[in-house]
Amino acid sequence: LESFSNRNDKNNKISIQLYLKNNEFPAMEIAPSYSFEKFIITDNGHGFTDEDFARFLVLDDDRKSPSNKGAGRMQFLHFFDVTEITSYFERESIIYERKFSISKRIEYINNSAIIKHIYTKKSDNKDSGTKIVFTSPLVKKDEEYFSKLDVGKLAKEIINNFILEFCKDVIPEVTVVMYVNNIQNAKKVIELEDIPQERK
Repeated sequence: LESFSNRNDKNNKISIQLYLKNNEFPAMEIAPSYSFEKFIITDNGHGFTDEDFARFLVLDDDRKSPSNKGAGRMQFLHFFDVTEITSYFERESIIYERKFSISKRIEYINNSAIIKHIYTKKSDNKDSGTKIVFTSPLVKKDEEYFSKLDVGKLAKEIINNFILEFCKDVIPEVTVVMYVNNIQNAKKVIELEDIPQERK
């Protein structure tokens, strides 16, 4: 996530939104059951600049750092049918909006590409940042797993996967929100007390 990379800015914020649909069973008194709809992740980083987007188009590009070769986009491909990215970035003191998607659908492959650039245009937005929408998991067991998540479980997964970043002196504000039928159901901000402490 871009905000982890820009951790010197104390105002960095990340929002992870989980969207579920309630499977209703009329006249049956059973525990609620949910279907996964999508993840939306937003941050207020510097966005996909021209340099960032050019690097995104090249697999195994290590210009950012030898340990950062853009493997994340491959995870997008293997886990979700389509990943849609909308990003606001600054170019010559003007904010632009860039929208593109990544998929291994046949219509992408037929165009010899896994990335589809939709548009780049000037924006009325005043701030930079990025929104990523993940829909339609490709593997059934992943979809079932996502359907059983809640804000507590998702926050724990985030901490476990980014534990080294959470141990830095400056970390972004990370908020996890769950929506059911497009209505906010639960919210959690990851606090310092949620981070495992080193045993003495």
